[in-house]
Amino acid sequence: MRLLTSIILCLLIYSCKKVESNASINIAIEKRVLSNDAFRTTLKSLVLLDSIPDELSNIPKLDSFAILKLNLYKLPQFDTKTSNLKNAVFAVSGYKNNKQIVIVDENNNYDFEDDRIVSTSLDFKHKIEKDINLRDSIPLLNVRIEKNDENGHTYNEIYYLKVFPHYGYYYPIRDSIRENYKLTTQISEYWYGEFNFKNIDYKIGINKFGLFNIPLLITKKHDSFPSIFDINYFPYTTRDTFPIGNDYFFLKHYNSDIKELTLKKISNDSVYINGYRMGHYLSSITFTDVNTNELTSIDDILVEKKYALLDFWGTWCGPCKEITPDLIALNKKYKNKLNIVSFAYDKKVAPVKSYINEHHMDWHHAFIEGNAKGGKHPKLINNLRVKTYPTLILIDSKKKIVFRGHSQSIRAIDSILAK
Repeated sequence: MRLLTSIILCLLIYSCKKVESNASINIAIEKRVLSNDAFRTTLKSLVLLDSIPDELSNIPKLDSFAILKLNLYKLPQFDTKTSNLKNAVFAVSGYKNNKQIVIVDENNNYDFEDDRIVSTSLDFKHKIEKDINLRDSIPLLNVRIEKNDENGHTYNEIYYLKVFPHYGYYYPIRDSIRENYKLTTQISEYWYGEFNFKNIDYKIGINKFGLFNIPLLITKKHDSFPSIFDINYFPYTTRDTFPIGNDYFFLKHYNSDIKELTLKKISNDSVYINGYRMGHYLSSITFTDVNTNELTSIDDILVEKKYALLDFWGTWCGPCKEITPDLIALNKKYKNKLNIVSFAYDKKVAPVKSYINEHHMDWHHAFIEGNAKGGKHPKLINNLRVKTYPTLILIDSKKKIVFRGHSQSIRAIDSILAK
């Protein structure tokens, strides 16, 4: 009897653990206006049409004008149920009385008589390239677009955007006359949701119109989302694994049409973090020391010291050179607990070696060949999300990132090492 009871108890415990390890969180989401710096706004160009569509009416009398079109989502091919949906919005761009006039068919009824008129100066389209604050003078539109739900029923979805003249945006200028009528839209929205996990309230934000990947932010409900202007702004993407408390999740399901997403919990044992955030762990990093030409690794240098400071710099970088005396001082002050590894991202190794020797930088050095100001970067730079120079990453003996900063972070690093 005792044996049977023990077996049943073990099965119950295993079952509970299994449910816990495979737990899912369903979250209702809603579209909100992007009124903070949590996400970067997305710009899209409207397409200038060669003729006026027959369905458009009440275009105002202007000295000259053009019709433009913005597709906000793609209709499925060969689907007769969606072929008549209004998935795009039309706009008028013209001139009258030395002003540029912009009218967007906001309610998508193909009639411009009931839409607001935006008037800008003739040089607005040229100034906005250098002064993005001019976008603040453009009203936010609630553009209505038609979609079908899962049952084939048509409904309206609102897109929050601004439309304004922008000469020469994105595409090469082939026709200067047509370019004077070009319009650009700034999509100013994101999806927002709230949920509770282990008695703690959280909030989540997703920017569906991310440029390369769809960025995702999660924080406690009463905390602010991080700002794109923060040095350590690293949004997750919808393909990442991310922590919530002491557990890890991934985005299993995301559907803005039904306004729902699902987070799936995974076992901590199966989490692999190619770390770049504070609190995460670095993967193994090997490098050839510039001074000794020996192959070594971060694991090797952490055997003898409690901390390692990864310094990403270049001889071309003024702020990097400015902190050289500070790094020398740190290396001397904490020689019993700290190893520094400087990764020089430069075009040639010769000036790197010369600078190291000239300034007696007596620590580990690695060379990464490339152009830090170019568009493509080596795997290590991409994995660690090194975007500014210098970037300083302090890790402990377990390769946990305890601090991440820049040229103004020496004092903060010093205070951590002093403990």
